[in-house]
Amino acid sequence: MTVQAETLQGACAASGLEVSVVVPVYNAERHLAETIACVLAQQDVSLELIVVDDCSTDGSAACVQAAAAQDPRVRYVRMPANSGGPAGPRNHGVQAARGRWVALCDADDLWHPRKLRVQIDVAQRDGVDLVCSAIEDFADGVTPDLPSQSLPATLPSHPMTHWQMLLKNRIATSSVLCRREAMLVDGFDTAHELIAVEDYDFWLRMMERPGFRVARIAVPLVAYRRLAGSLSASKWRQARKVMRVSRRAAQRGGWSWAYPAAAPLILISYGCMSVYWRVLKGQL
Repeated sequence: MTVQAETLQGACAASGLEVSVVVPVYNAERHLAETIACVLAQQDVSLELIVVDDCSTDGSAACVQAAAAQDPRVRYVRMPANSGGPAGPRNHGVQAARGRWVALCDADDLWHPRKLRVQIDVAQRDGVDLVCSAIEDFADGVTPDLPSQSLPATLPSHPMTHWQMLLKNRIATSSVLCRREAMLVDGFDTAHELIAVEDYDFWLRMMERPGFRVARIAVPLVAYRRLAGSLSASKWRQARKVMRVSRRAAQRGGWSWAYPAAAPLILISYGCMSVYWRVLKGQL
């Protein structure tokens, strides 16, 4: 273990926090209070909630500050300037985190009340660095059933491989729980061309590290709110960005020469799996 890792581990132990939850926010007043409430309602886990405001112009700041006045676990952080996407605020939140684990949540998604406890237990049981889960879609304006559902006694999980991820991003950002030191190595890429796929790019880069292990829980622990104006709403634009991420992976992995032949397979796989999981199943 490096001196830096030892220092970080000691600081996390001293803080007594298991998880730092990072929520990037930009003009999310409409759903933010509900998301904050679901994070603070997590059971059997010590946590802090870091809400990173990317210079919102609505009432988001007041919403977070009101929650912080009621619960000392809430921390409000404002970015010095708008980042244009969630990558910068997420990086800022991870750097400010004091927990051993970092969980990510978007400002309009909801969690099962035992999400974090279940994920920590799976991570420790399986000896993995990142745990994600299945998610369920729900339409804006509809109350999802997920937060009140009981979980099975045994939660199935399986390893995720880099090659599986190249064919389809199966890691939903709001489902991620990851060791903090692993997320600090390089962070989310803030390049404008990666907005809406910066998470996919980051997962692939982490999974390229020797020994980095990912487990996916096959039971939905996150309710994903479908919004018409979301960054990933345009499927064709999203597909082009996904191909940009896979091309970068090919360059890093030294198989750029094979990318022209692999690209159609990746694109077809992305399209087919997107239709199956998001359109037909309403899950990821």
